[in-house]
Amino acid sequence: MKKPLLIIIAGITLVVAVAAFLRFAIGGPEDEWLCQGGQWVKHGNPSAAKPTTGCGNANTSVNSNLPAPNVTYETNTTQSPLYLFDTVKEWTSIAPEEIQKSITQEQRHGYEIVYFASNSDAVTFSVSEKKSSELKNITAIVADDKSVAQTNQSITWVDQKLGLTDAQTELKQVAGTTDYTVFSRYLIIASSAGETRWALMEVAVPSSRTSQYQTVVSHLLDSLKLNNY
Repeated sequence: MKKPLLIIIAGITLVVAVAAFLRFAIGGPEDEWLCQGGQWVKHGNPSAAKPTTGCGNANTSVNSNLPAPNVTYETNTTQSPLYLFDTVKEWTSIAPEEIQKSITQEQRHGYEIVYFASNSDAVTFSVSEKKSSELKNITAIVADDKSVAQTNQSITWVDQKLGLTDAQTELKQVAGTTDYTVFSRYLIIASSAGETRWALMEVAVPSSRTSQYQTVVSHLLDSLKLNNY
């Protein structure tokens, strides 16, 4: 075999080897679902279905060494005459009308936001209301919200505790590259004329700060009460 031919074959072999190295050693799997920016992205033609659990970010690991927030509570009685709740004075309150405009009806699932506040730690706190002639009790109300949440691949329902007129739930939600833990409290306000009305309080905390805000969340959820006067 002539020397030039050997050189050509060797060159072709080297190119193929380099391409294979770049593809399989650096390029990653060909047919796979990859977690990128908090979303599942198809790479190639994976045979498996798209994962139903949210994918997070490596920077969202729980940090239990954060200091406990120093907050001051005050009673909020200006939003609705039917119930009262405690707010955190240091947080920035945003007018519900602005929130209604920025969040679509589909995302709110029929809830009208009564109060909304947030702080510099990306914690949000809201109280919303909803009424229905079909959902008669707390079990049906939570089940309806749960069915909607489970159609969103970025939401994982974690826990629920149901009572006769109230309930508490917990879920995980991936927003962008941040994992949030959302703690909720439901409270039936009134049932009359074939229509049930209830309040929903939600506290969304970055999952890396749930330990830091544990006491705050518990206080806020317990503060939602019916107003007796």
